[in-house]
Amino acid sequence: MDKILGIYEPVSAELTNKELRLSVWNRSYGFDKRSIMPASIKSGGRELLAAPATLYAEVNNKSKDFEDAYFNYTDSSDGETCTALTASVAGSLVVNGTYKVEFDGCTTVDLTIMPRGRNVKQVFNLEGNENEVLNLNKLYLDIPLSKEYIKYYQIYPTNGDYRISGKKVLMEDDMLHSAGLIPNGGMNFPFKEQIYLCGEDVGIGFFFRDTEAWGYEDPNKMAELIEEDDHFVLRFHIFDSEPECWKYKCEDDWKWTDLTPITLRFGMQVTPIRPLPKEMTLERCLQFDCFKRIEGNHDDYLRGPVPEGSNEVGFDRLKRLGVETLYIHEKWNDIQNSFILTESTKKRLRFIVDECHSRGIKVIPYFGYELSTLSPIYREMRSKCRATKDGLETQWNWYRTPEQRDVYICSGSGWLDVFYEGLKDLIEEYDFDGFYFDGTAAPAGCACREHGCGFTDITGEWVESYPVFEIREFLKKIYRLVRSRGGNLNLHFSGCHNLAALGLCDSVWEGEYFQTPLLKGELDAMPEDMLRAQYDYHNIGTLVQALCYSNPPHWNFNSAIGMMLLHGCIPKPNDIEEQLEIMSDIWNLYEDFRSDDVEWKPYYRSSNRVICDNDEIRISCYEKENAILAIVATTHKNFSDTVEINSLLPVVKTPEGEVLSENGKVSIELNGFEFKFLIFENKGGTKV
Repeated sequence: MDKILGIYEPVSAELTNKELRLSVWNRSYGFDKRSIMPASIKSGGRELLAAPATLYAEVNNKSKDFEDAYFNYTDSSDGETCTALTASVAGSLVVNGTYKVEFDGCTTVDLTIMPRGRNVKQVFNLEGNENEVLNLNKLYLDIPLSKEYIKYYQIYPTNGDYRISGKKVLMEDDMLHSAGLIPNGGMNFPFKEQIYLCGEDVGIGFFFRDTEAWGYEDPNKMAELIEEDDHFVLRFHIFDSEPECWKYKCEDDWKWTDLTPITLRFGMQVTPIRPLPKEMTLERCLQFDCFKRIEGNHDDYLRGPVPEGSNEVGFDRLKRLGVETLYIHEKWNDIQNSFILTESTKKRLRFIVDECHSRGIKVIPYFGYELSTLSPIYREMRSKCRATKDGLETQWNWYRTPEQRDVYICSGSGWLDVFYEGLKDLIEEYDFDGFYFDGTAAPAGCACREHGCGFTDITGEWVESYPVFEIREFLKKIYRLVRSRGGNLNLHFSGCHNLAALGLCDSVWEGEYFQTPLLKGELDAMPEDMLRAQYDYHNIGTLVQALCYSNPPHWNFNSAIGMMLLHGCIPKPNDIEEQLEIMSDIWNLYEDFRSDDVEWKPYYRSSNRVICDNDEIRISCYEKENAILAIVATTHKNFSDTVEINSLLPVVKTPEGEVLSENGKVSIELNGFEFKFLIFENKGGTKV
């Protein structure tokens, strides 16, 4: 069978008397008689589970073990899915599980909980009832995770609280808390659409549309991460007491067995999702007219002299400076996020695509998450598709020219079906080289009853649900469309690595939210733990690229790209003038370190070939046998000092080729949030 999407192998299954194992690239889920949950989860040969994942049940005030679990599977004819089936019983409680594993490893889990019923003899009163009336007091899902591989967390959304050393600490709605180092003493979480736990190389995450059928008593403890000596236990509080819908059962004879089964659904993803190229991935691109805005229309600007007064037009400047992909931001379209184009937009778009393609430059347009008041379908679609909270529209968004506003569209409303058909027509007519989705694939919450969103939470309030499964189905269609044309799909999440989407794109864009306080001068130090958790893409297996902005004197483009390069994340310039010149030089520098014999060694994995004894200096390296490209930086705003850098490779050069030293030692001056490149080489290619 051909690879799925040209990337993935079909899902495979191995079934023996002892075990069922479902496998995708580099990962597998194992099931056996010990549990209806996975007994083994492996990534790259590493066993993530410290023990089998288990359901803990308390029935009639007694702890009950689930007895020998049944396991088997069904297979799809196209190899895109395999579904594990499990079943077990604990006293009077029966649980069935289905685990639909898809080609990228994304797994949909359905757990159905029910009372044990009558067999045939009992129906005909030929056999008595030995089962107690079912009173379910507690039901937890425990997932023991090895500390060897789990160090960081990522969550979405960020409101609520967490626990450090047994004490609750308020977590404000602050994006800087969306990822970081797991604190000593563990954490607890209110309802989260997703919880992802990872190290530098592997990870495992869970995502939810809602918890409508759940019964956790503490609103701030839907889940908790419990720290043990050598492992963590991720515990989901499915029920802390008798399910509400089971409390009024009749306990006479067999009638209690007529209780309605309760089904819970959630998603699971193990990472990395796919192999990353051995050599550095480098996209030579410009995100045009984003944070750094231009006057006028894109076509007029690019056909004119850039910079002003130059004898070079914008299109030729792109080509000369090495741009291979032009991302055109929202202003390319007269109507925000619309697949229905004005006649002027059509003309501009055709011109830009033709001019770029004639120079070998790809063109990828922006689309987002909004419905514009200028759209001819605004009135019709607003009432059907708007996102709401507390009965009100979630928010009004941008004002832009031509004069218009827009509303936030819910991805669970049916909008994505309409959107897909519109995008399909556009890419075929204008020969785009893919799409850039800003927020389109982020599972934003919605509580609109009219189109089926929202749910009643444990406090009895109607709250937002998160359309993560609908977004995944949309992306499966759009990614097939884009890849069938040799294009790229790029997803901008802003602090939410949507686990259901990571296998259905070519790259993830981040950077806006953590730079917001930096642009205002509000941070004295970079949030290193957050950056390690979210920007080193080796753990998720999908390239992470960074949007880098500037607002001098608080924050500038050089500081932004330094912090990103330090974490292995390639920045995207958004200015065709100075920023593009800076990145063009960096692209050329990095070309010498793009081969499969180069090893990436970020500062938090340590590199003993380039060192500095100053604790506030961070050094990340691309290392070859006889050459090292070092990124030397300080992550503190108020740092100012001259520091000595040492290496076993004696020749020290600047990127421009100037020799600074031939004894492996060099002193450099660094100020707040500053970085510098250094190249270390051997004399005459001698091995060290």
